[in-house]
Amino acid sequence: MIGLRRGLALAGALRRGTAADGLPYKLTLIVTRRCPTRCSFCSIWKTPSPDEMTLQEWDKVLFSASRAVWVNLSGGEVFQRPDIGDLTEILARRLRHLYLVDFPTTGYFPERTLDACERLVRGGVRKVLVTVSLDGPPDVHDRLRGRDGAFERAVEAMRALRAAKLPRVSAYFGMTLFPDNHGVADETVAAARAAVPGLTERDFHFNIGMESGHYYKNLGIDATPPLAALKVLERYRRRGLDPVSRLERAYQNRVPRYLDTGRSPVPCAALRASVFVDPQGVVYPCSIFDRPLGSLREHGYDLRQVLGGAGARQARKDVVAERCPGCWTPCEAYQSLFAHWTRSSPERPPVPSGSPDRPAEVPAATETRTSTARAGTRTATRAPAEEARREQSR
Repeated sequence: MIGLRRGLALAGALRRGTAADGLPYKLTLIVTRRCPTRCSFCSIWKTPSPDEMTLQEWDKVLFSASRAVWVNLSGGEVFQRPDIGDLTEILARRLRHLYLVDFPTTGYFPERTLDACERLVRGGVRKVLVTVSLDGPPDVHDRLRGRDGAFERAVEAMRALRAAKLPRVSAYFGMTLFPDNHGVADETVAAARAAVPGLTERDFHFNIGMESGHYYKNLGIDATPPLAALKVLERYRRRGLDPVSRLERAYQNRVPRYLDTGRSPVPCAALRASVFVDPQGVVYPCSIFDRPLGSLREHGYDLRQVLGGAGARQARKDVVAERCPGCWTPCEAYQSLFAHWTRSSPERPPVPSGSPDRPAEVPAATETRTSTARAGTRTATRAPAEEARREQSR
């Protein structure tokens, strides 16, 4: 009966584009910025994380958003919080319609990871997705993560997750393609399969790197991979008919259009379907748009108060009008794809930056992704992108 209720809640949320109470149905909760790795493509680990919200504070926030059906729990390294297991219990208890919880991990805390998964399942959550980050074969992964032995930590975590065989829990390796690693995808898959018996190509997810000022703290590193990365996405495109495969395939199919234009290929659902909360309770439209909307601590921990304010309403208008940096990160793309499928929102034609339909300049306060290098070459790369797609289809 619990499973049916939660399944109906998910279906209703996807159909409406919001939770039953009109708030976003997906919550992206960044519970810490602490991280054991020292990644070259992300500076979260350099950012102090004082005064993180306590369990009691998160409990109040979740009470205000009790109809949410999907939670992305993230960091930093989410499992570096020693009380993360207790937080997952609060999630399952407060969010009575919670269907899906997903989180990334470095693999450094396998015991805490398994404990959190077990608590979520016991609490009635219907699906738990764990993504173990993997950036290359051992030497590349360790170099990019700034830690010797980081690759072995990741595969140890995957072995533990697969051995546990927890019901309703699925674990994948996730590889984000950057300029520094897009050429070693095959070696990465081979090394992981050699280390973890029974892995198939279906156990790997691929996406492209992004820049964010308020989240990744990596502005200016040009995290987006070159067009050659399209061949990786084509080679490892998921072919199944299950919901995860369909969603990832839809995301990957639209990456070329994003690389052409720097725009989301479908209308963005940020602040309608989803919202982002940082470790101190500051609310943002998403993981990319650096527009703080208000502090939950200053609004009685009531998400509705923040999202009902003038700042949030204006930010949503700006998202609709594309007065935001633009992105195609899975964290934001997946719910936008659901909105596209269920609400018949139009697919956007590719419009280059600088056209009358898209101003070339993004206001400085919202510039969180596009590096100078990409801004100068985006229009020039449209023809090569088309050529790359034709080459893939042969």
